[in-house]
Amino acid sequence: MVPDIAAKGHSFKGAFAYYLHDKRQGEGPHLATADRVAWTETRNLATDGPHTACRIMIATAQQADELKKAAGVKATGRKSNQHVYTYSLAWHPDEAQSLDRAEMLRAVDASLKALQADHLQAVVVCHRDREHPHVHVILNRVDPATGKMHGFSKDRERLSAWAADYERERGLIVTPKRQEKQAQKQESQRQAKHVATPADRPKPAPVPRDKTPAAMLKELSDAQKARHKEEWAKLAADQKARRSAVYDLAGKHIRAAVAQHKEAARPFWSAFYRDDRAERRRFADREGRLSGIVQNCIDAVRGQQIRGDGSDRGFLSMAFNYLTSSTRRRAAFETGRQEAREQLATAMKARLDAEVSRIKTARDQALGQSRTSYTADRAALIERQDAEREKVREAWRQIYAQRGKTPPARLQQREKPTMQRDFDKAGQLPIAKQPQPTQQQRLSTPAPQPTPAGVPAPAPARVQTVPKVDQAKQWAKTPEAAPVLKQQGTPTPPVRKDWNATSAPQQAPAPRKDWNAAQDKAREIKPLPTRERSRDHDRER
Repeated sequence: MVPDIAAKGHSFKGAFAYYLHDKRQGEGPHLATADRVAWTETRNLATDGPHTACRIMIATAQQADELKKAAGVKATGRKSNQHVYTYSLAWHPDEAQSLDRAEMLRAVDASLKALQADHLQAVVVCHRDREHPHVHVILNRVDPATGKMHGFSKDRERLSAWAADYERERGLIVTPKRQEKQAQKQESQRQAKHVATPADRPKPAPVPRDKTPAAMLKELSDAQKARHKEEWAKLAADQKARRSAVYDLAGKHIRAAVAQHKEAARPFWSAFYRDDRAERRRFADREGRLSGIVQNCIDAVRGQQIRGDGSDRGFLSMAFNYLTSSTRRRAAFETGRQEAREQLATAMKARLDAEVSRIKTARDQALGQSRTSYTADRAALIERQDAEREKVREAWRQIYAQRGKTPPARLQQREKPTMQRDFDKAGQLPIAKQPQPTQQQRLSTPAPQPTPAGVPAPAPARVQTVPKVDQAKQWAKTPEAAPVLKQQGTPTPPVRKDWNATSAPQQAPAPRKDWNAAQDKAREIKPLPTRERSRDHDRER
């Protein structure tokens, strides 16, 4: 297998004119004959004809910018008009007898994959004008999907490597020198990757050492933490699964209850609609005669009175209102039928709500049981994990004791404080308050008013035990006592500052009104207006 790459070009017409016809003589025009063409094949084209394929490839190359815009590719970079790429694959003359069209096409497809160009538009032309079988491949470098130009970087190296692999695959080496060059190149690449340096030399395996008790305890502690975390995750997942199961079961029961309710309510609704149709026929029949209209008016008024509408109007007034308008009678009838329908719907819904409420009550009970079970499992898990962690802490304390070191604060034995209300934060009993002296004091009551006969007398004054207070000391703390004590030479006790009070200056109290003085003033009595007597005869009449 010998691959050969031609120079890139810009004319599809020239390439197809050369490969689809016989060779021309010198610089003359292309020949119209095509005796040397054995067969043609296309790839990624919607036609098998080479001439149609040529026109499609030209149109694709001309619409490269539109294809880029449609694919969302930026139209940047250096522009090139070398859209044509051609190469040939030639076999040894000794392989002519055993080579067929299928094998040639298989080789062409493999070479396109090696060039990473199997997505491009291509036309394969097989010639028979030489002793050795060969094919030519004409490629359109413009990608029909994105409009981008294919680069074909390192195309000669890739085709050469593929050809060497192709010969080894068929078991017929016709180019031994290429195989030798390929082997030398692979060996040089391997040696370049694995240069013997001190860093690349194999390091001696570390000598295993026995783990210290602290290292083993550290591994045990880490494993314990991971296991405890998994246990909590499993506990939460189990609780979630139990709750989901309860909700799913309740939902299933509710759906079954709804379906059963529909079946049970179907006869009631059937009877209602039967009666509704009969009532509508009777109403229409009564509308055709005067007595029936009066009956419809009476029924409308009764329905309005039952609903509580128009209670300020009389029966005859409402009946006359319906008698003069068939539209009002029809509206009143429809309102009555709608109310009957709503009453039946409310009754049916009440039954369903009662059943759903029962199911939800059972669901809540199951959720409560699940919560109780989860709380018990959680408490048991906390107790067990605390015991396991305490064992690890005890092991760490022993290791620190063997090393003669003081364990850290987190490993110190700590007892949980006893929660008692009679102990303060320091754990001591609170100081008992000394009993305050008390005294007997009579509660002041207003003087009783004279009561009429038969009315019981008011209760006498009560005696109550109150704390004993030194009135003199309390009076000495007031602001009114300051000038008196200063005049007597008694030191004035400091007045405590009221921090809750605002800093605004105190306003003087408003003077009290002297009601006795007001009573002494004579009130001005205005005379009554004179009444006109000219209208008295109207009252007598």
